[in-house]
Amino acid sequence: MSVLRAENLRLSLREGRRQRILLDIDSLSLEAGQSLAISGPSGGGKTTLLHVLAGLLPPSAGRIFWDEKDIYALPESRRDALRAGTAGMIFQDFQLMPGLNALDNILLPLTFRGWRASPSRRREAADLLDRLGIGAPCTRVEKLSRGEMQRVALGRAFMNDCRLLFADEPTASLDAANSRQVADLLRGLCRERHSTLVCVTHDARLMEGLDRCLRLEQGRLREAA
Repeated sequence: MSVLRAENLRLSLREGRRQRILLDIDSLSLEAGQSLAISGPSGGGKTTLLHVLAGLLPPSAGRIFWDEKDIYALPESRRDALRAGTAGMIFQDFQLMPGLNALDNILLPLTFRGWRASPSRRREAADLLDRLGIGAPCTRVEKLSRGEMQRVALGRAFMNDCRLLFADEPTASLDAANSRQVADLLRGLCRERHSTLVCVTHDARLMEGLDRCLRLEQGRLREAA
């Protein structure tokens, strides 16, 4: 059974009297644990597609299913709750909360849902940070290096059950050494936890380690060369 499936997906933008087609995708399907890289020219709609698949941007037409649930048929509040309990997001610019330390940042998904992190969850978070090479979990995130910030962002995403992980250029703002480390950690955690990954990236090394590579051009997905 597909964990993520899109059917007849269309997204258009009105420009004066004309409609500009941003996305025109007949079908896309990913099984549990499968990983997909999406590449393509800058400004070609890759991040837009990621947001549509992640339940953040309703399409003009078509349906998107998570575990056979039509997510855009749900009220926005139920869709938000489903995403909070099912999916993780990783961004190019990290989107960590300044003023909080690394440990509290990766516990934020629990806080947003109105839960107080139990001692066992705090230990789980600390163990995950250790796995990610963050040796001082009480360090405020603004004092971390960029590579460390992205590793904290990885930890935050995986504190959810994270059956689905959406990553937008997760290595683009990092140097070569940190890019390799983050790419290896991302792939490794997805394999261990059997998470399905959709990753927008230009990083050839990251793409080589994923199951499928598609290229988005003029709103359509094609097999990458």
